[in-house]
Amino acid sequence: VSALGLAAEAGELCGELQHAIEQERAVSVPHLCEELGDCLWRIADICSAVGLDLEQVALANVDKLRRRHPRGFSAASSAARAEAVG
Repeated sequence: VSALGLAAEAGELCGELQHAIEQERAVSVPHLCEELGDCLWRIADICSAVGLDLEQVALANVDKLRRRHPRGFSAASSAARAEAVG
């Protein structure tokens, strides 16, 4: 259920960004913070359900990104990786 909730919250986050772009206005940082907090809560709930903690997940993600982009992330390195993978 939390994975579905995460998808819903991510949709609300994207909706805020979409409306800001379409309406040519600044993103509401308080609204963005609220939606990010909702996403984080759902992620923490999923982690708890499978026996992970947020720090463990974050560190694993940092390790993965360092392997994928050993010289640091850039649009060019991301595009090159996409071409190699896809």
